[in-house]
Amino acid sequence: DGIETTRHIKSVPQFAKIPVIMITGKSEGQVVIDSLKAGAMDFVVKPFDRAALVAKIDRALGLPAP
Repeated sequence: DGIETTRHIKSVPQFAKIPVIMITGKSEGQVVIDSLKAGAMDFVVKPFDRAALVAKIDRALGLPAP
């Protein structure tokens, strides 16, 4: 599951700074909260807008906005 995977990634020192964006078909508030608490920096619900996803990825990588 994505939340457990995120927790694992964030618990490994070599990977802890890797930005995680959750992409899921679930939009329930608790899923969003649990994802962010696990270490995800952002959350995207399917279906998603491609431009919005690219903007979130750019932000996660520290790239300037177009």
